[in-house]
Amino acid sequence: MGRLFTLILILALNCNVIFAQENYKEHVIKNGETVYMISRQYGISPNSLFELNPGSEQVIYVGSILRIPNSSSTNNTPRNNKPAVKTVNGDAIKNYVVQEGDTKFSLSRRFGVSINKLEQQNPHIRNMLQTGHIINLDKFKTKETTTANINETVIKETDTITDNTTIKEVKTKINEYKDYVIEPKQTLYSISMMTGMSTEELITLNPQLRTAVVTGDIIKIPTNATQAKDVKNTLNNSDSTKNIKAEKVPNIKNNNNKALYANLVKSTANGIYFYTPFSSEEFSSPKDRQKILETNTDYKKYIDFVQGAQIAIDSAKALKLEFDVTLIKKNIAESKLTVDSPYSKNVILVPFLDGDSKFPEIKSDKTVSIIDIKSNLNSSENINIYKSIPSDTIQKTKTLNYLAQQDANTVVVSDLDKAKNKTLIKKILPNSKFLKVNSSGFFDSEKLKNTLDKTKLNYIVLDSEKTIILLNTTTALMKELSEYDIQLVMIESELISKQGEVSEMRFKILKLIFPSTTNSLNKSDIIDFENKYKTIFDTAPTENSILGFNVTLDVLLRISQDSSFEETISNTISTQSHLKFEYKKIRDGYYLNTGIYLMQYNSEEGLLEID
Repeated sequence: MGRLFTLILILALNCNVIFAQENYKEHVIKNGETVYMISRQYGISPNSLFELNPGSEQVIYVGSILRIPNSSSTNNTPRNNKPAVKTVNGDAIKNYVVQEGDTKFSLSRRFGVSINKLEQQNPHIRNMLQTGHIINLDKFKTKETTTANINETVIKETDTITDNTTIKEVKTKINEYKDYVIEPKQTLYSISMMTGMSTEELITLNPQLRTAVVTGDIIKIPTNATQAKDVKNTLNNSDSTKNIKAEKVPNIKNNNNKALYANLVKSTANGIYFYTPFSSEEFSSPKDRQKILETNTDYKKYIDFVQGAQIAIDSAKALKLEFDVTLIKKNIAESKLTVDSPYSKNVILVPFLDGDSKFPEIKSDKTVSIIDIKSNLNSSENINIYKSIPSDTIQKTKTLNYLAQQDANTVVVSDLDKAKNKTLIKKILPNSKFLKVNSSGFFDSEKLKNTLDKTKLNYIVLDSEKTIILLNTTTALMKELSEYDIQLVMIESELISKQGEVSEMRFKILKLIFPSTTNSLNKSDIIDFENKYKTIFDTAPTENSILGFNVTLDVLLRISQDSSFEETISNTISTQSHLKFEYKKIRDGYYLNTGIYLMQYNSEEGLLEID
């Protein structure tokens, strides 16, 4: 009898082992993958992975194996088909009423359940999530789990904890913070105002804030932080209110942007991706960012770009726009990149892709638009490429076309060796005269007079990068102003920056005309951006930070329209703080931004826009 009992017990144990093995499959962790990414890949919640893989909530390693629960093993619905009772901090909850500002993405992050699971259990939200919808939740992320994860991050990332710091002191520091759920409309700036912390302190405590401020996310804030309502009342009676209002509706005063702001869709989320040399986790960690720069100092331009983009993301969140931000690491994408997104509209921003790097082939069942930021990408089947920064050729062409519309005499001053842009100039201005300097950078004054016309305005186009030629030419031209109507022209904006040794007074006297991708006259918006950037990152924005802000904000506004992204590109001209976006279709799937400002120096008014 005893042997029979033992045999039955062994068989039962074996059955349990077999059953347990059938309840999961294995996944080999690849470089760049996170628990959240893997959970989305298999349509399960991160918590279900944590339960089956102890320690994965803290760190996972490339090459290690994660146990992936089968869908049947993660089903918590009782056999009577009634919704399971959920708990939040010990309180029972069966349903959740969708609030203004909620999205499927924010709810999935908040409750630790995949978007697929939310839609499976709530078919009525598949097409659109609306305020007032009642949804059943498959799983709920408890406060205890979230607290443990965030506390771990605090201990790990805090640089002030030294070898002499005791565990008791660490616990005391942890107890100084409490959980806070990010509300709709809140931004990094408004949260810093609410908590009394600097934005950099907030990011150090909550690294995920560097990438995006997501409604419903749980972050750490000081336990003695003022409640949001109290802060709002305080702000209403202070000068800071002006800053908050300006942040909520950036650029609304610009007529060119009214069409974008009038048709914003705030109930549907979209996907926005950044193709960079680092992952979200690496960018969010100050230590990892430092390692990135030590690996390649050229990566600083990517960091600057993404930091500028963060200001744009913050501004878009203030407008209550909903989107999912993801950083795609270059070496992970390899030759093919699969975009498995729950959103109908998705945009990938590709900054600074060098000539030796090849952008991967995109595979997706959803619409994906590619924004080229100085990357020279080529269009491919079913993918639209939008070059967001006007090329040098577009600058030259727009300037020359303006000259062609005037009843004027055009003279081109060039190097002795060659006229750099002669072919293009002759194509647009066939009657132009060319005047070459000698080996010393001078030309005969009589030859100059022979090219000038006393009955017309004379445009003198400088087609040279040499400072000595600019100095000699402007000196000779100023001598002739008493007899001739003369105006200096440069057809490339780069020539201005390369002439730093030349006094601006020469440009004013000769009323220099030149193209520019940025409008320095938009001072109010430029100053607002610079102040926000300095507040968050404690440094002035670089040219790449400016690109990151302008391009990202424009993309977020366009992708949030009630029409397709391509339609907004084709039909709407916009101007952000620095850049103008006026896209023209060159061929199927390929668009160029022709948004150029034509500027002119004036002795009385300084600088003005003439076109």
